[in-house]
Amino acid sequence: MRKPEMTDLGIRARRQYNCRHTYATMCPMSGMNPAIIATQLGHSVQILLSTCTRWINTSTDWGEPGKIEKSLIGTQLVQTETVPL
Repeated sequence: MRKPEMTDLGIRARRQYNCRHTYATMCPMSGMNPAIIATQLGHSVQILLSTCTRWINTSTDWGEPGKIEKSLIGTQLVQTETVPL
């Protein structure tokens, strides 16, 4: 959606880049392999874990993405399938 349309609808414009941070935080919370996430984002695992997981404070936070899947209008997390070579 373009900025003029968002303004007309009263939605605050955000850069697409902001979605990257959300994705980088939600993936570890959903249990994805940190090495795969880091590769997708172009980071080392160390940078991913020190930067993107700082918002995950307690063990119960790691279960929060499950609430999304249970909601009727929630977003499904990105899932990957390994294809044998």
